[in-house]
Amino acid sequence: MVTYPGEQDRLLQELVDHDVNSETNWDTELIQSLIYLEKFVKETQRIHNPSYQPGRTTKQEVIIPGGYRLPANKILIPALYAIHTNPDLWDSPLRFDTSRWNPENAKDRHRCAYLPFATGPRGCIGFNFALQEVKVLLPELLYRYEFSRASTETIEYDPEFQLIRPLNFYVRARKRTVWPEKSK
Repeated sequence: MVTYPGEQDRLLQELVDHDVNSETNWDTELIQSLIYLEKFVKETQRIHNPSYQPGRTTKQEVIIPGGYRLPANKILIPALYAIHTNPDLWDSPLRFDTSRWNPENAKDRHRCAYLPFATGPRGCIGFNFALQEVKVLLPELLYRYEFSRASTETIEYDPEFQLIRPLNFYVRARKRTVWPEKSK
């Protein structure tokens, strides 16, 4: 949000337009009405997926499409970042672009081009809960605070950590005292 110019303002405007305030009682209907928030969360997870290498162990030998043989008891690590930034699947894959999630742009996308929580029976069982947490916590924080990066240095990530963990990414939060007018 602080890395991509204009995103914070656009998210805040959506909150104001949906009458979100410090007393808002969140429910499914409100969360589902925040269309831009949905696109923002998806695009953030596509580029900055928190779990970029969810390893699985093969229980038995299997031959996958393409004729590749995977022996039993071997660790298989799908390269989610490579999938999420594959130029064969995504136009300008390193560009942050929430319009990728407009219905007309997403309708023909392969179902496995976007896997922030993996997929199928081995996918994350907590993904719905995690998404609901993000879609409530982020607006709550954004309504109350204005965020900015504390540094302009290039972000470095811990290469040995299973989840994406930046080593030098710090954010400043300033209490918000002014909100935009509701759009007409």
